[in-house]
Amino acid sequence: MDAPAQPAARPLPALREDIRLLPARASRNGAPQWAIFDPLLHQYFLIGPEAFDILSAWPEARDAGEAAALAERRSGLPTTVEDVEALARFLAHHQLLDLSRAGAPPAPRVGWLRRLAHNYLFFKVPLLRPERFLRATLPFARLLASRPALALYAALSLIGLFLASRRWGQFVATFNDFWTPSGAVVFAAALLGLKLLHEFGHAYVATAKGCRVSSMGVVFMIGAPMPYTDVTDAWKLTRRRDRMAIDIAGVAVEFVVAGLATFAWVFLPDGDARAIAFVLASTAWAISLIVNLNPLMRFDGYFILADAVNVPNLQPRSFAIGKWALRTTLFGLDESAPDNEPPATRRLMALYAYAVWIYRLIVFTGIALIVYHMFFKALGVLLFLVEVGLLIVMPIWRELKVWGRSRRAILTSRRTALTMLAAASLAALLFYPLSASITVPVVLEPGNFARVFPRTQGEVIRVLARPGEKVQAGATLVELDSPRLRHYIAQSRRRLELVETRLARRVADRKDLAATLQLEREREELLAKLDALARDADGLIVRTPIAGVVADFNPAIHVGRAVARADEIALVVGEGGLATRGYARSEDLARIAPGAAGDFLPESLIEEKLPVTFARAATTGARSIEIPVLASAFGGPVETWPASKAGEIAPLHARYLVEFALSGPQAQALRAEALGPLRRGVVRVDATPESLAAAVWRHILRVLVQEAGA
Repeated sequence: MDAPAQPAARPLPALREDIRLLPARASRNGAPQWAIFDPLLHQYFLIGPEAFDILSAWPEARDAGEAAALAERRSGLPTTVEDVEALARFLAHHQLLDLSRAGAPPAPRVGWLRRLAHNYLFFKVPLLRPERFLRATLPFARLLASRPALALYAALSLIGLFLASRRWGQFVATFNDFWTPSGAVVFAAALLGLKLLHEFGHAYVATAKGCRVSSMGVVFMIGAPMPYTDVTDAWKLTRRRDRMAIDIAGVAVEFVVAGLATFAWVFLPDGDARAIAFVLASTAWAISLIVNLNPLMRFDGYFILADAVNVPNLQPRSFAIGKWALRTTLFGLDESAPDNEPPATRRLMALYAYAVWIYRLIVFTGIALIVYHMFFKALGVLLFLVEVGLLIVMPIWRELKVWGRSRRAILTSRRTALTMLAAASLAALLFYPLSASITVPVVLEPGNFARVFPRTQGEVIRVLARPGEKVQAGATLVELDSPRLRHYIAQSRRRLELVETRLARRVADRKDLAATLQLEREREELLAKLDALARDADGLIVRTPIAGVVADFNPAIHVGRAVARADEIALVVGEGGLATRGYARSEDLARIAPGAAGDFLPESLIEEKLPVTFARAATTGARSIEIPVLASAFGGPVETWPASKAGEIAPLHARYLVEFALSGPQAQALRAEALGPLRRGVVRVDATPESLAAAVWRHILRVLVQEAGA
């Protein structure tokens, strides 16, 4: 019987003549590796022994079959034509082949729409070729990074941190100086200087390790410029310690700058220099810990992690393993692992991939929202859809296409049935109405009470009320005195007497007769002024507007103390019941039926709950929070914006004022005058059951309606 015909080997494409093959660091299992260096783009591509054997045989072979045979003869390992063609596709994808010759597979093309969508978000602008400058100034940089210098930095940083901690309130208050145009300029300049020092840290350490720094410049991310340094040459370093030194150099420089700036802030006088020191001291710590050391972003933290675990191209390899693990776990597909790492390492890489995907979903959604708000409505919506499509939908769609190619194996797998059962259970949980109650932040307070404030500022000369004392409506609580007000009243009266005297003698005085209209006008003004001063003088007598009990009296009020109109004197609680008021979210309010039962749960754990029923709700959303203790600006649970200059506290999200009536004998026995000022807590009230999916869908619709009308 004739042997089956072998597929005809394709002609072998030619390699570019300028690329170089360099020895590289060993893999995690000790196997040798090599790096393909592209001098045009200054890029390195790491390959293993199999690819190295094929490339070694490449110049002598006429086609892929000969290359496979030569590689197998030299290494003793089985090598197929498919292995050679796969390497050829990899080389073509990264433009490492001479495409002018026959046999070269076409490089994949990226559509102009995708290039445009990504390039306006991220593009680099090289500005410097710093190789000569770095090598000339390297001795000075070595001096700054010597062991004695590092010991000095550490000592000064510790001293600065200790002294700044003792003045922490003043240190934090410095941030308020940047809410001005000049402060913003100082902040931006200091931040730019910090990032330049960060990049020079990478550049100098790379130069010291024998690497070439090809360029330095600016990279624009969503329009925001940031310096960058090209240290791609670090790929050729075989020692992991050397690569990690380059990775961590920028963060180390920022920590040194932060420590020295903290020390300088302690001793500098107020001014721009101290403001710059504050920016460097505070921003350096925050950026280094939150951004630069974040291993989920392709910044320093990612490269430090990749070199620490000795896994080059950590993210692409982890993504491939993550997808493979997802398919095998969900559908039980019999696919070989895309990497030869040990099983424990593959599991950790898969977990890392899932963490990055979740993080990217959040970040890319944020980027899409930023793009939406950067432009006018129509273009913003278009760019939002483009970004969501390219950054979120397209990767998911590509993976779904892979699932589609394996649909026969997926549909016949038992694991698929278990996965579908789990998905159906999850969908049932999402669509089943589980939430049957809602929580509303409220206060329990007297239904009839008055907070007493002075109508005129003055000095306390007499205190007539005491806490717990019963008072009648109009009773005097405190008497004040104002020498300035008495002076104004006496001065106005003397002036009025003079004007009336001149009006009385105008028949005998031609000058006063000619000024009759002016004198009458002045008399009217003085009478009006005296009337206003009389009202102010009456305000010096602080009276209660209602009858009741003085439930709370300001302990700072005593004879001789000056009080202003904003100083509360006392809280008088009148006879009557208690009121429970609070602020419900708009989406929760629609689920509360009239008369719905609930419980008031006090903030204090030692107090008992009280039964309540839903009484009424405001027909319009609250423009400001009238109960300050519920506002987040004062430590309450209702999210609010910072208080305005007028003292108005606006809610961050739509809130409606609601009121609950106390019910039951225990609530009726509670006396308003024994309650005190108020009790903060929550009301848990019965509501129409709702599923999580319905709540999410309602929120999406509300956002769409709001944006459509914006």
